[in-house]
Amino acid sequence: MRNKNIVKMVQIAMLIALVIVLQTLGTFFKVGPFPFSLVLIPIVVGGYLFGAKTGALLGGAFGVMALVYSITGGDPGGEMMWIANPWLTAVVCLVKGVAAGWISGLLCTLFQNKNKPFLGIVLASMAAPIVNTGIFLVFLTTCYNSTLVTWAAGGGYGSSAWELTRYILGGIVLINFGFEFVTTTVFSPATKRIIDALKKTNR
Repeated sequence: MRNKNIVKMVQIAMLIALVIVLQTLGTFFKVGPFPFSLVLIPIVVGGYLFGAKTGALLGGAFGVMALVYSITGGDPGGEMMWIANPWLTAVVCLVKGVAAGWISGLLCTLFQNKNKPFLGIVLASMAAPIVNTGIFLVFLTTCYNSTLVTWAAGGGYGSSAWELTRYILGGIVLINFGFEFVTTTVFSPATKRIIDALKKTNR
């Protein structure tokens, strides 16, 4: 039992390290003020392997790294949010990351208990980017209006409600959310299959 706990701790530590690495790499690839990121993949996989608490832990690590890059300027969009409202930005980063990991972990556990693990990880892979982006957009549109207007202006959009809606749908949802949704939905189940194959090999 002790050896199993040690192995589990090592595996979780490796997933946290992967979250940090992918979040760091994401700061080098941006569209507008937003980084592209593959960081949700290890979060979903962690939730599949170890449940909702581990998913939330990994999501929290993602949130901490997002906050660090917002403070240091590694994420220009996040830096603007930090300047506008530091404490609220910390809440946004942590809440959206933890919620995405926790909910995806819950879905994985729920469907594993129903002997449908593949369906669980597919749904979890879809849920993680939806929750992450959804919470971000709620805060952005209700608490960061001036920041949103600035971002939209940088993309050539006006400041009217219609123009801001166009910017959100075209600049945030279609591109950034679309990228996260597709990559997480494709690669998380693929990673799950690899993990399952390795487990069978090691029996």
